[in-house]
Amino acid sequence: MPASKLSALPVRRATLLLAGLVAAFVPVMQALADHTLPQLSKAALAGVCLGVLLAGLCLLPRKVNLLLLLMSGMGLLTLGLAEIGCSVFMSPVSSSIYDWDDRTIYHTVPNSKKNYRRTSINGGQTSTVSINSLGFRGPEIPETATEPRIIVYGDSFIEAEYSQFEQTFCERLREDLKQQTGKSVGVINAGTNGFGPDQLLLRMETELPRLKPQAVVLSLFADNDCGDLLRNKLFRLDAEGNLVANTWSRAPDCQHPGSRGRYEPTLWKLARNAIRGLQSRGGVVESYMERWRLQCLAEYDEYITKGDSVVHDLQADHYDADISLTPGCESAKYKQRLFARILERIHQVCKQNQTQLLVMVIPSPGDLIEDYDFCQIDREKYPDYEPQALSKLFADAAREQQLPVVNLFDPFSKSDAQRLYFRGGDNHWNDEGQKLAAEIVAPVVSRIINSAGD
Repeated sequence: MPASKLSALPVRRATLLLAGLVAAFVPVMQALADHTLPQLSKAALAGVCLGVLLAGLCLLPRKVNLLLLLMSGMGLLTLGLAEIGCSVFMSPVSSSIYDWDDRTIYHTVPNSKKNYRRTSINGGQTSTVSINSLGFRGPEIPETATEPRIIVYGDSFIEAEYSQFEQTFCERLREDLKQQTGKSVGVINAGTNGFGPDQLLLRMETELPRLKPQAVVLSLFADNDCGDLLRNKLFRLDAEGNLVANTWSRAPDCQHPGSRGRYEPTLWKLARNAIRGLQSRGGVVESYMERWRLQCLAEYDEYITKGDSVVHDLQADHYDADISLTPGCESAKYKQRLFARILERIHQVCKQNQTQLLVMVIPSPGDLIEDYDFCQIDREKYPDYEPQALSKLFADAAREQQLPVVNLFDPFSKSDAQRLYFRGGDNHWNDEGQKLAAEIVAPVVSRIINSAGD
C-alpha cells in the first residue's frame, strides 16, 4: 500500500471514530438515563445526520480531512463541555413532587420539594416549590382553623410552580382578602400540575370533611380541562347520561406530569425554546389547531367509542379544539355533558360539607390574544370558532347550577392580555396575571366569607 494511503488511515479512522461518537451520543445517553431502549427523536436524528457528515470527511484529501477533523473535534469538545454545564446548572426541574395514586392517578408527595426554572424567553427565574405534610403547596396548615379558611382547587395555574410562592394567585388572594376584610384569612393552595376537574372532585371528597373550609374556589382553565376528562378516564356517562365511576388502569409507560422526560440534550432544548420565543414574538408560527382537533377526536374514539380504559398519556394537555372549532361534533358535545355532571357532583360535595363553591374561569391565552404563539385560527376553515366558547361553557354550566362564577375573559381582554401570560410554548399566566385575577376574585370571596359569618 502506498505511503500516502498509509498515512491517511489514522486520520480517517479518527474521523470515523468521532463520527460514530456523535451519532451514538443521544441514543446512548437515552439508554443510560432512561434505562430503556433508545427512541428516535429529532435530537437523535440530528446527531446521526451530523455523524454522517463527519464521516464524509474521509472522502476528502488527507490534509483537508485532518484540518476539518481538528476543527470539528474542538467545536464538538466545546459543545460537549457546554452541554454538561447546562445540564448541571440550567436544568428546568429538579426532582419530582408527584407519585402515583390509586384514586386520582397521581398526587403531590407530602414534605417534598423541587426547584423550577423558567425558560429564558420568560425571564429564566428559579422558584422553589415546597409541599407541606398534607400535600399542599405552602406552609403547614393547622388542624383547627382559627380564621376563615378558603381552599383553591385547580391545576398548574394554581400550584404555579413557575412562580415564587408569594407571587402565586393563592397568596395574592390571601393578601387582598386581609386588606378587604380587615382580618386574616387562610387560603390553601390545592393546585396540582395537570389535574382535571374529575381529579379535583376526588380530592374534595376526602379533603373537605377534614379541612372544613368556609368556601372553595374551583379554578377551571378554559383550554384543556374538558379534554382531561377523556384522558384521565376516571368517569363516564351511562346510557341515561348519569355520571358513573370508570374502572381504569395505567399503562406501564405512562408518565405523570412530574416524571422526568426522556433524555434530551439541554443545548437542544435551549435552542428550541429560543426559536419558539422568537417565533412567538415575531408572529411567524405554525398553528397547531388542526393537530389538536384531531387529537381530541382520537381521544374520544379511544375512550368512548372503543371503550379503552387504560390511561396512556397524562402529559398531552392540549387545547380543546373540538369544542372551540367544531362545537357540533360528538366529542365536543360529550365532553360538555360530562363536565356538567362533574361540576354537579362537585357542587353536591361542597353542599354536603356546608361549603360555598365559587367557580373561577381562566381563559386560554390563545383565545384572548390574536397572534398568540401556536394558536392562530383560520376563520374561513373554522367559521364556528368563537373566542369565548370555552370560557362561556364553564361559566354557563356554573350558572345553570346557580353557582357564583368569575369569568376572567372580559377583564383580562380589557387589561392587555399580552402582559398576563408567558410565551414561547408556555401558556400559563405569569405573576401579573395572578395578581390581576386575585384582585378580581377577592371581593367575591370576601362577600362569601361575610355571608357565612352572618
